Amino acid sequence: MNALVFGDRSVRQIGRAHAERVLSFRFGLQRSRIKRELSRVIAPTRTGSSTPEMIRLPTGGVIPIFQDLSGPGGSETTDGTRSAVTEDGDELVLSYDIWKEVGSSLLGSRGPPLSQGVGLESDWTMLSVDLQIQILFRWLQDSRGLDFVPEPWPGGGTFAMGLSHDVDRIRKTYQYITHPIRHLIRGEFQLALDSIIPDPKAYWRFDEIREVEARKGVRSTFFFLPGESDFETLSPLHRLRLWGVSTFRSDKLRSVMKDLAHNSWEVGLHSSINARRNQRLLSSEKAKLQSIVNQEVQGVRQHFLSPEITELWSAQKEAGFAYDSSMGFADRVGFRAGSCYPYETPLADFWELPFEVMDGALPDSGEYSKNRCRGLVDQVVDLAGAFVVLWHQRYFSARDFGGYGELYLELIDFAKTRGGWVAPCGEIVREWRRRTL
Repeated sequence: MNALVFGDRSVRQIGRAHAERVLSFRFGLQRSRIKRELSRVIAPTRTGSSTPEMIRLPTGGVIPIFQDLSGPGGSETTDGTRSAVTEDGDELVLSYDIWKEVGSSLLGSRGPPLSQGVGLESDWTMLSVDLQIQILFRWLQDSRGLDFVPEPWPGGGTFAMGLSHDVDRIRKTYQYITHPIRHLIRGEFQLALDSIIPDPKAYWRFDEIREVEARKGVRSTFFFLPGESDFETLSPLHRLRLWGVSTFRSDKLRSVMKDLAHNSWEVGLHSSINARRNQRLLSSEKAKLQSIVNQEVQGVRQHFLSPEITELWSAQKEAGFAYDSSMGFADRVGFRAGSCYPYETPLADFWELPFEVMDGALPDSGEYSKNRCRGLVDQVVDLAGAFVVLWHQRYFSARDFGGYGELYLELIDFAKTRGGWVAPCGEIVREWRRRTL
């Protein structure tokens, strides 16, 4: 199914609606009140540009804007950037089209393709959308006298942390060769030796995850892949790569799914590669999962994600999902959508929940990765947003992924010390929807 195509007007509507919801949530006000306040925001219509202009925010930060700013408004500063705000008073006058810029980012129209690695530190991984909404937030607070809610999430949470696990590979196969080589290249000689030892349960970490999460008083979302959907149609080489993937035909895995759903973990679909462009197959995968767990399946995340996030939404919505959580990076960490909040897609009442950190995108499980993750959490705390982590269940295998299981638990502890509400992905989306519609 092709990616959705939007005109400038639709893009602006998406951007403005998201800003209204974020501000409604943070100020604890009806969205209608926020709409009235934002009628005082003057944002000129600008044409798009493939070359970014650097905009200096009132707080002093700088973000890239993909618009032609050669017309009136937005005086150039001494360092070559342009100011975002030209007038701040009863009316807020901006130098660029904020609604178009925000909407474009949410639709995945900003930054390089997923296949183009740019490192962990990049303009493309920053909170560009939320920094722009902060302009409106500060203006409403300072010039319009609105008071924000410091702990807007359930239980007085200062922010939300969403826990999720993609279940795609449940049995270790050719990794008995590739993992020792990887560890040797990194100089991890003991791990190289450990990862050679045969262990039929190496990737079967479900009991361990349930135990540690229950002990910490949290629940998570497990997205399960029906690998049989891909295995039957792909080339022999791709079939070899799928050796050891999860399958809904496994009685043992079906038992795990049922037990998780029965004990208040959320079960979602990790849709197959073939289902990305096959509406009938996606609906079939959802129906199979629902018949296994005997409950409605609300969430979906695309296997291997998608370079065009909008190509997923129509089929997912038509299949009956409530939300997708594929907006994130596989090769770096950060904010692919530019925002740390759930947002409604152009399809009515269908939501996107971005994730910020995938285990495999971290260079290791050491101090650098720990501090990097904590730094991202701190940014989300400052905005009372949602921070979503993606930890494959196999990364709890200490022999193969030493330290990653501990890092996951440390992130949960860190979230709690920062006053976070920790929940499955679906609960975060439902809470956001309830508070911002």
